[in-house]
Order: sequence, then C-alpha cells, then structure tokens
Amino acid sequence: MREPSDDSGVRRIGDATPDPDEAALLERVRRGDADAFDAVARTHAPRLFRLALHLARRPEDAEDLVQETLVRALPRLDRFEGRARLSTYLMRALTNLWRNRLRSKGRSRLAPWPESGEDRRQAEFPDPAPSAENGLVERDRADRV
Repeated sequence: MREPSDDSGVRRIGDATPDPDEAALLERVRRGDADAFDAVARTHAPRLFRLALHLARRPEDAEDLVQETLVRALPRLDRFEGRARLSTYLMRALTNLWRNRLRSKGRSRLAPWPESGEDRRQAEFPDPAPSAENGLVERDRADRV
C-alpha cells in the first residue's frame, strides 16, 4: 500500500502538524482581523454549503445555515484547540446547529406554513380552543367525581 502524496490533502491519523497558513489565519481571526474572518469564510463556505444543502434540502435554508454557522463559530475560535482541522470544527458546528434546529422545530406549536402549491386560504390550522366533544367528556368526568 502506498502512502498518499503530500499534495493529496489526505492526512494520516496522528499527523498533528497543523497547516502553517491555517494557523496564522486562525491567530488573525482570534485577534479580530475582519480580512482573516472573510478569508476563512470564503475558503470554507462552499464545503459547508454542500453539507448544509444535503441536510436542509433547500438552497435558501442551506445558505442561512452556513451563514449562521460562520457567524456563531468563528468568534468562538478561542475554544478551538487545533487538534482537528478548522474545516472539521466548522462542519461539526454546522451539524450541531442543524440538530438544534430540528429539535426546536419538533417542539414548535406553530402550524407549518403552506407550501407554494397549496392554497393558503384552505390551509388547516389547529384550533387552540378545546373541542365540544372534549368539553362534554370533561364535564361528564367532573359530574362523576
């Protein structure tokens, strides 16, 4: 089995030598350099977008997810220890953000907005008031008690 060439981008497990350009860029971002932030965002956004599009299935949602990931993760780089690549850190941050969105969406009491093909006037939204049947059942139960 051959070792991959140096320009393949493949790293072996245990290869802890960080990319010197990436390390310098990270230091600039940590110091608040806006140009470095922009460089990191431009470098990693296409790969993040592909993952976000795979998860969200809609380009608009994927763009929002990438933007929110970069806005949240890059200012918190003081937590980044450098044991992994920056791309790994950002991909994990995007995945965690997506999971949090799914969790909060499951807890939402709002009815989903009708899709563009549906007539919004005919969309059924849940009525928060108790049904007449539930009212009768509760009244009957109270009479028995």
